[in-house]
Amino acid sequence: MPRCWARSAVILLVALAAACKSGGGTPPTDSRISLVAQSGQSLSGPSGARLLGVPLVQVTDAAHQPVSGVVASLALTSGAQAGFSLPQSTAVSGPDGIVRGDVVLGQPGSASIRVTVTTPSSAEATVTVTATAGPALTTVSPSAFGAGDEVTLTGSGLPSAAAGATVLIGGVPATIVAASATSLRFMAPACVAAGPVAISVRLASGATTNSLGATYTSSVNNPGLAVFEAITVSASQVSQCLSLAGNGARYLVVPQYATSDVVPGSVANTRPSFIVGANAGGAPVAAVTTPDTPLSAQASFDRFLRLSERALAPLAARSGANPPVEAPLAGLTLNSTRAFKVLSNLDGSSFNDVTGRLKFIGQNLLIYVDQEAPADGLSDSQLTGLGKLFDQKLYEAASHAFGSPTDIDKNGHVVVLMTPTVNKLTTKSDCKTIGYVTGFFYGLDLAPQAANSNKGEIFYSMVADPTGATGSCPHPVAEVQRQVPATFIHEFQHMISYGQHVLVRGGRDEELWLNEGLSHIAEELGSLLYERDPSQPRSTPDQIFPDSSQGFINGDMRNAYNYLRRSANTSVTLTQGGATLEERGAAWLFLRWLGDQKGDGIYRRLVETSLTGVRNVEDKAGEPFTQMFGDFSIAAYAYDGVAGVPANALPERYRFLSRNFRVIFKRFFDIGGSDFDRVFPIVPPRFVPGGTVTNSMVPGTATWYELRSGSAPRVALSFGPGAGGGFDPTLGAQVTILRLMDQ
Repeated sequence: MPRCWARSAVILLVALAAACKSGGGTPPTDSRISLVAQSGQSLSGPSGARLLGVPLVQVTDAAHQPVSGVVASLALTSGAQAGFSLPQSTAVSGPDGIVRGDVVLGQPGSASIRVTVTTPSSAEATVTVTATAGPALTTVSPSAFGAGDEVTLTGSGLPSAAAGATVLIGGVPATIVAASATSLRFMAPACVAAGPVAISVRLASGATTNSLGATYTSSVNNPGLAVFEAITVSASQVSQCLSLAGNGARYLVVPQYATSDVVPGSVANTRPSFIVGANAGGAPVAAVTTPDTPLSAQASFDRFLRLSERALAPLAARSGANPPVEAPLAGLTLNSTRAFKVLSNLDGSSFNDVTGRLKFIGQNLLIYVDQEAPADGLSDSQLTGLGKLFDQKLYEAASHAFGSPTDIDKNGHVVVLMTPTVNKLTTKSDCKTIGYVTGFFYGLDLAPQAANSNKGEIFYSMVADPTGATGSCPHPVAEVQRQVPATFIHEFQHMISYGQHVLVRGGRDEELWLNEGLSHIAEELGSLLYERDPSQPRSTPDQIFPDSSQGFINGDMRNAYNYLRRSANTSVTLTQGGATLEERGAAWLFLRWLGDQKGDGIYRRLVETSLTGVRNVEDKAGEPFTQMFGDFSIAAYAYDGVAGVPANALPERYRFLSRNFRVIFKRFFDIGGSDFDRVFPIVPPRFVPGGTVTNSMVPGTATWYELRSGSAPRVALSFGPGAGGGFDPTLGAQVTILRLMDQ
């Protein structure tokens, strides 16, 4: 989709607009735009609901074509006193020209939202959102119950499907057995403190019912879990409330530290030990610790860039998404030249002066090639092919998934500079030990007042160098065509994220674990473009993925496998290891599960916000991270079905819906390769009543065990720190138990 040429002059007209042309030529002389208010069912919901990504207005030009990348201000003009609110005051039009925002609905009635833009011209529109009557509870029967009892709620506005709501008993989720618009039947959970409790229902929309009072009765013998039922319990509650049925029952037991990404350094840099016991005594299960895969040159450089961007964020935020343009943009013509400053070493201490020649002009993208690039590199036709891939497929896929990039240089395009300076970031000997850098984005370029900033949205790429003339290792043309596209879409997510978080909303850049995880989701998007095309060839019949997708997806699969293989060493939420490959695999796997549960639209909501990290995830998912982490830990083992069990036997919440990981990992194992040394990466050590498991793990991760009850009629589980006492509360120590099929 086109991105509009912006002008430094502001034209105070709303109704008419000028065509927004890209792909070269002279910028239009008339830059006026229109805002078209959106309407429909998505602009209403129950009172108290949080509408996520509501389409408010569409930005269009004079030809009624959508204009992306326009920054809009959002403000309530009515409804605030009735409880309506806007979590974000700024939004950006997407590739379809739509400006989307989150709206929290207040009391039944309507509210008005004013959407205003001032660049490239001034325009304003008013949108109405409506709150309908919210869900309500009227009765609970019986009014006194204990763990495992079936309880019925009646009311109005309730969801007709169990997946559409969460019943909370004293804050603890219950298992819904049956659902309709007027009643919910649930099984009372274990691990609720005996005495008076409040019962409420939270809908998937975020709306919450009123509370009803009831009494939770204690039970000497708490019921166990049904097959494929699970529960997540905090460490402090396990031994007090959870009694598991025995007589041959098997359980997946997953101790975890569901740690936030904002914790004291004293916690973040530790590896606390734990003990899981079934009754007491017995020999411990030996801990298995394997070293992390060393950081590659690309991963290490990425980490340096992301940390440097954090320091630059306040400076970039001050200039914002619409800084003054130094000079009007001249017409773009093929083979014209431009000067660039390019980071020339891995520690960021030096820059090279580079002259790039414009070799491709697309709708969204420009490709410049360094005049010093080897002559035997990409031909003009190969550059055009690469440009079309970036411009027409990868750009569109990423901008739809994550939102529009900013356009601080007002050129209507993202720039790609292919330069041997990137090749030279690593030596020939480096290539053999730590690999090489294929490309990067650096947020310095989005801080126009900073020294060495190129003052625009730029991705830097290595060049093809078949003979190693640059002084680094040789890079054949085919290698550049295979590897650079995955790097481009990965770094493009970083570019979009930095612009949306820092420039548009004046916030902090995204936490490293989530930022990298989203960029690996971007790589998967690149793979899906080819996976969904049945015409794409495979070199061998054993391949799951076509040849064209492997440069995008294979690394993600390897990283995820290695995380699960050595999860105790690797945090999902704390990148203390420097965003290792295993940490990237952990973050991608969690986000893949999250997208399967909440819809892939959540990725865009995670980017178009000023929130960061775990708080951002909780806000966009609408539930506590600890609950999500517990359920993810089951899916990480069960994937799309426990071995030998049909996938649909497990609730969707406990599995991945888009990937058959058991089949994928087995295929990689069958094909061979040292990275896939097991059919399945998780082999849970077993323990029995009278036994204990002693291990340690870093904060922000989980590890898996199997409890076999044998002939014991019941099993009381315990979970505590290896050193005695209690866990540090910032660890989020909890254990998730899933009942498996009996022996």
